Parts: sequence; C-alpha cells; structure tokens
Amino acid sequence: MPLKMYTHALVGSSASVVLVALVGSHPAASIYLQTRGVGVLEAAAVGAFFGVLPDMDIILHGAGAMRHRGPLSHSLLASILISLAALILLPFVPRGLPVHPGSWIPAVAFLASFLHSAVDSLTPSGTLLFYPLSRKRFRGGVRYDSIWANVLISAVALALAALIGTPTSF
Repeated sequence: MPLKMYTHALVGSSASVVLVALVGSHPAASIYLQTRGVGVLEAAAVGAFFGVLPDMDIILHGAGAMRHRGPLSHSLLASILISLAALILLPFVPRGLPVHPGSWIPAVAFLASFLHSAVDSLTPSGTLLFYPLSRKRFRGGVRYDSIWANVLISAVALALAALIGTPTSF
C-alpha cells in the first residue's frame, strides 16, 4: 500500500482538524459546530477514516474488481464521489453516534481523500491526481515504506493541525 496507513490517517485527521477550525472561526459556523458537538476528536476521527478510505481499493484489487491507485480510488474524481457518497449517507447516520452528522463531513471526506491521493503521488507509481481533467500520472521518488518520508509527512500534518487547529479555535 502506498505510504503507511498511519501516515494517511494522520494526514486526513490533521486536515480535518484544520478545516473544521478554519470554518469554525466564523461566528455562525462556530455556533453550528458547537451545537452539534463537533470537537477536535470528532473531526480527527472522521478525517482519519476518509484519509485511509482510498486504500480500500486494495481489497477490491485482490478480488479483481479494481486497480490499486486507479482513477476510481486515487483521483479528483474519486474524492468528489466519496464526498457525494458522504453527503447522500448523512441522513442515515444514527444520532447516537459520537460523530454527529453535519454539513462539514462531505468537505472533510473530499479533503482527506484528495490529500491521500496527493501524498500517494509522491511514490514512483504515482496517481492520476486530477483525473478526469487530466490523464497525467503524477509521480515522485518516495518509497511507500520509507520511514523518513512517513515521519516527515506525518510531522508536517501534525504541526499544521497543532498550529491552526487548536482546541480553543472551535
């Protein structure tokens, strides 16, 4: 799997915390998020889930149904579809769950899944990052199992979450 699962989870959760913090800095959005119980842990959990979701294509690849890192899992199109699926499924989320449904979840779904594809574009096999707008495969030279790459990407994500998405901001 491209890069380590924990790296994708950290990038997704950090991006979610930053997004919710930035949106929550607007007074109306802040009231909306607070009344729905959206805090750092909820935002981080949802972001981590959507940050690793694109790699579910590994399971489908094993079953012969989908190519790993293909356009249906690691691209702009995939992120849009994941976000739309989150939007459609929101009304069916039970109210008793610790993560309360809200309009912020599709935005987090898009951001976390797209960042997954962007991070995987650093690997030699790359991704079709902007598919269907472009069929160019973006590639880098970072091995998925490089401890240094995983630590650096994770550290940057956590630093941004700590600087921008502090608990006092929402």
